[in-house]
Amino acid sequence: MVRLLDVEERIAKIAANAEGDWEFAHLMEDDLMRDALRAIAMGYPEPDKLAALVLTTEDITFPRVCA
Repeated sequence: MVRLLDVEERIAKIAANAEGDWEFAHLMEDDLMRDALRAIAMGYPEPDKLAALVLTTEDITFPRVCA
């Protein structure tokens, strides 16, 4: 099960990669969002808190390009 502390750590890793390897940061962001949606679908007890935390990645500035 996803833990909020784990999500915070993953967000920090996304931010750390945003400048140097933004493609990897984008991949990590996509993975985090997918994992959060899966956790919510499986009955995560605080879906609003999880979703709000995951959405903070949108405040991290880096190119989000899809091919």
